[in-house]
Amino acid sequence: MRKKQLSRLVLTTALLVSAVSGGCAKRTVQPAAGAAEESAESTIVNTQNGTGEDGEQAASEEAEAEVIDTSGFRYHDSFRETETPMGEADTWSLFIYMCGSDLEADNGSATWNLMQIMDAVPSDRVNVIVQTGGSEAWGDTERWTENLSQEVVDAYLEMWGTTAEALETAKIDPEKLQRYRLTDTMELVDEEPLASMGDPDTLYDFLSWGVENYPAEHMGVILWDHGGGSLIGACVDKLFDDDIMYPFEIGEAFEQLAPEMTDRFEFIGFDACLMASLETANILAPHARYLYASEEVEPGFGWDYGPVINELNEKPEMEGAELGEILCNAFMAFYREWEMQDSVTLSVTDLSKIDPVLAALDEITGEIELLTEEPKYLGLIARETARAESYQSPGMIDLGDVASNLSAMIPEAGNALLTAVEDAVVYSVSGQARSFATGLSVYYPTEYNMNGVLMYEYSAPTDIYAEYVRSLHDGQLRQKLADKPLVKIEGEPVYAEDGSYQMNIDPDTLDYVREAGHLLFADAGDGMSLYYGNSNDVEIDFTTGTVRDQFDGAWAFLEGEPLMLELDEYFDEYAIFLSPIVLNGNHTNLVVQWTWNEEEEYGGHYDILGTYAGVDPETGLSSRSMRKLQSGDVVKPLYAIVSNEDVLSEEDVEFSEETMEVVTGASIMIGREPQIECLRLDEEDTYYYQFYVIDIYGSQQTFVPTEMHLGETEEGDDTEITEDAAEADAA
Repeated sequence: MRKKQLSRLVLTTALLVSAVSGGCAKRTVQPAAGAAEESAESTIVNTQNGTGEDGEQAASEEAEAEVIDTSGFRYHDSFRETETPMGEADTWSLFIYMCGSDLEADNGSATWNLMQIMDAVPSDRVNVIVQTGGSEAWGDTERWTENLSQEVVDAYLEMWGTTAEALETAKIDPEKLQRYRLTDTMELVDEEPLASMGDPDTLYDFLSWGVENYPAEHMGVILWDHGGGSLIGACVDKLFDDDIMYPFEIGEAFEQLAPEMTDRFEFIGFDACLMASLETANILAPHARYLYASEEVEPGFGWDYGPVINELNEKPEMEGAELGEILCNAFMAFYREWEMQDSVTLSVTDLSKIDPVLAALDEITGEIELLTEEPKYLGLIARETARAESYQSPGMIDLGDVASNLSAMIPEAGNALLTAVEDAVVYSVSGQARSFATGLSVYYPTEYNMNGVLMYEYSAPTDIYAEYVRSLHDGQLRQKLADKPLVKIEGEPVYAEDGSYQMNIDPDTLDYVREAGHLLFADAGDGMSLYYGNSNDVEIDFTTGTVRDQFDGAWAFLEGEPLMLELDEYFDEYAIFLSPIVLNGNHTNLVVQWTWNEEEEYGGHYDILGTYAGVDPETGLSSRSMRKLQSGDVVKPLYAIVSNEDVLSEEDVEFSEETMEVVTGASIMIGREPQIECLRLDEEDTYYYQFYVIDIYGSQQTFVPTEMHLGETEEGDDTEITEDAAEADAA
């Protein structure tokens, strides 16, 4: 038996292409979750004490006493006992910490948002104060045309009613930290020597100056730039070697500011990717009433500020929950207009309700640790967490969705966590490709991540959960170092009497299986094969260990050209794929959704959600270069190509940048309504079909492939096998 590790080569704008993909076929059979024994009674937590007018705790004599168990999580004892507004009634100050980075220098994204604000014109009851920094250039329309067409830039200027020479943001000096008050223009009110926007001291200095000079009854902070989730943080300064502010450093800035304030901020928001996490909420809970953020990658335009400013002008007495709802609705409406709404998310979290979420997380973590003392639950837990909705940052999954998945196995603790999340997230919006987003994510490593080992200790929301994550990392590292497969199969994969290709997993190792699927290669001649990719389109029987193919010879085609699709995540209702392409000369990925529908010819259909340029290999930050395919775009599919010797070798072969090359397919001119279709693969070609298994620690094994030719058999099956291949398998 041959087993080899398959390296997933993620395509970035700077490097290579992911070498895995998926196709169209039947739905994967998911295992039914086993019922766990009844969990221990949950700890009741209520950390929000009611207070009367005199500041004394108000409690009903009839109310049942509630216990606060702070032994397992970091209780927010730094909440203020009293809160006094710092400014006049019915006033707002918004402090925007705008780290322009490449988003402004290359695409004008900061300019876009600043123009929205100035078009709305903040009133005398609403101050908008912006600090600029972190970018090599501001308002440089000539530089924008390297990434946007001249026609697009001209359209922007026409929309804004200005010229490149008169553009307000063109006067921003990249060699200084500058502070502006926005009305219908940008008024320079202060400037400081250049410093890193990734330094928490820089954030503190801006906010300290801001609350002293522009105090208001309601104050909000917006961190504007790239975001990277619970391990990475936000605000990457391109002028200081990509210095970034980690989540715990953001917390340090607010901790330093706290003694200078008599009130919390009404909200702290991230006009940045991936920051709507429990870790972020936990860090910021003592410093604001609400968190505004996105679980998923934000498109480059970011928030829609116009409706927010307009509503505040009309109703400056508005509080954070209402403003957050307006922001979310405007955000979704904006991207619906641009036809980019399918995968966006935005949520409003009540930070006063985070402690019950932490307690519920500790409760379910304890239940999981008890269950996994029995090997049979290792695979169940891994499978349920792996199929929770995940986002474009390593290990970030939706907290409510994973709680829902686990509730069949751990009903009391799972439902308690889901209820706590739903109570804390007071408003959220999400597109149809993010149907399971509940508003808060959490870090849950599905494979070994050295950066995660080092950084998570600083951002973990509770000690109990930190220890659990540490144990996952330890197990993943032990398995990586052991370099021995956890999952074994009985014999080689073979063809069964019903004509299906199948293999049997050793029942003694079945508990270590997280998921299974198949890889597909197409023989390209001259001893090479195109790697079409992977799909979880197999049927798994977790009772017997039988894995059976469901391949029907169909694949994904764009305008008649086959695509390479990387399976990104999957649910019972739909799956998300990434397809590496060259778009108008630049490397990026199509984001594709497969929706199951048994009434359709191939069991479902594809929708193109847009393009996504991937993760920066240096910073680990996700790109915000997301947009829909447009009429006139030129697309070239990318494929990985590998030698047949490596595909068929009985020796261990690691597919990597050294053993794979990347080739481009034919040019495709995009029309008005581009579509991806399921079509039959060429019956004249030779294909190699190969099972893979991913274990509970994220390690992938593949097994000896079979040679396939497509066509109609006498029984009417979609595939038939060459005689030589069948004899070889029988042998």
